Amino acid sequence: QNMSRDIPTLRITILKAIAKQPALCLTPEIVSATAARLQWSDMSESEKDIVQVIARYISEAGRFTDDAVPPIFFANRSFISLKNSKISRKYMKNVVNGCMRSLRKLDLSGCFQIDDDALIDVLNRCENLTYLDLENCRKISDRGIDALINSKKHLEAINIGGDYNITAQGLSKFINRFHGLEDIKVLNISGLNINDDIIYGIIKRCSSLTVLGISYADISETSLNALLDKFGSQLEKLNLSWLGNMNPSIHGVIHGGTLSDIISSKCPKLTELDISGIKTIHLPNISNLLEFKIQQAAYYPGTWLPFTVLKVKFVSTPKANIEAALNGLYTGLALIA
Repeated sequence: QNMSRDIPTLRITILKAIAKQPALCLTPEIVSATAARLQWSDMSESEKDIVQVIARYISEAGRFTDDAVPPIFFANRSFISLKNSKISRKYMKNVVNGCMRSLRKLDLSGCFQIDDDALIDVLNRCENLTYLDLENCRKISDRGIDALINSKKHLEAINIGGDYNITAQGLSKFINRFHGLEDIKVLNISGLNINDDIIYGIIKRCSSLTVLGISYADISETSLNALLDKFGSQLEKLNLSWLGNMNPSIHGVIHGGTLSDIISSKCPKLTELDISGIKTIHLPNISNLLEFKIQQAAYYPGTWLPFTVLKVKFVSTPKANIEAALNGLYTGLALIA
């Protein structure tokens, strides 16, 4: 049977049943049948990846533990997501042992038991890794950062946002010493100890950034301006949420009007922006930002792009007022207030 883009109700029921008792359902026969289904040519790429669809359902059910899914389930894969699972270092080691040469993208975000030793296992075994998501892996510390630096991996994407056991010194060391920083296209360091020195380190050493997350950064308008002068023309996604709220007495409050002007004028390709939590952002700033991008996209199609996602939670204007003024006005925009 073919699998439509919207998974049928029956298939969802089956997936939920598997998620409730994965250890019983995921027999070698089911694994083999699943692997065979990946060869279907009439399915979309996301639908073909039944392995990850099942893994996601198990994880969302809160049942992805070491004994839930046999590690062989992930053998010889190029992409593995174990997001929000409750796996141990031993399980992770067994998983990567089965895909040491093939694995290129690994998502361990929200895996609270993944620590420095588990990260070191991954780095030592996965020689072709280019994408590594460790967001909210809060047992990762400076020791893991040292291992990442010493691994000399040729990464294109790294997410260490929310890993609060990485100190200011550890983050500084990564920004200034990781040898492949110039090749990084996706960088998320949100929630870490981000100051002007870190921003200027990124400006100095990065050159390929298209996606950047620096939420909760304690930086000045001067360094933000410099950052967007360097990368604004190439950025596609940007997270500036809760910017400048940590120690406004040091740098002063980042003005909402100034921020919206900077972003709108310097980021033609930016389609996803998060400016949640910036208390100087008001409804007129949001409206001006959207209008300017739409006008530029009309004047310069292909060069300037309108927003597709704009997150403005917990800004100065209440959610109800933002939604009343803007909802439905902008086709193709997901406005999250």
